[in-house]
Amino acid sequence: HTCVVALSNGVGRVWCWGKGAAGQLGHGQTPDLSSRPVILPAVAGGGYVEVVSGAVTSCARTTGGQVYCWGSDNNGAVGNGGAQSGIYNTPQQVQGLPLPAVSITSGAFHNCAMLTDGSVYCWGSGGEGQLGNNSRQNSASAVPVHDPF
Repeated sequence: HTCVVALSNGVGRVWCWGKGAAGQLGHGQTPDLSSRPVILPAVAGGGYVEVVSGAVTSCARTTGGQVYCWGSDNNGAVGNGGAQSGIYNTPQQVQGLPLPAVSITSGAFHNCAMLTDGSVYCWGSGGEGQLGNNSRQNSASAVPVHDPF
């Protein structure tokens, strides 16, 4: 699947297309696929300014610095503090981010955000240490990356 941020009536909106069976298109349905872009619902926190996609999860950042994710929540990749399983086909606000985000990135089954103070928080699959928090555990909410300095 693919997602982009595009201006719609002066507000950044997210459009996604491609495979959607795991909810990764984020528009409230779970079609097997969509060969044309579908728009995500608006969320609190302003328009979207950035979107990233992993294997079966996508995340977007709003103008207010909130981060929302949708798709497969296996290993907690949606970050909403839930049960680390299931499908979320609409944007879910990431839990555990203490400050607004200034950028986001996505791995295959985990996601990360850099906050206004320069700290980095990650959530999702951590079995290979990819959350950077000196653990190999998954996390369904954002956890701070260990600062080695």
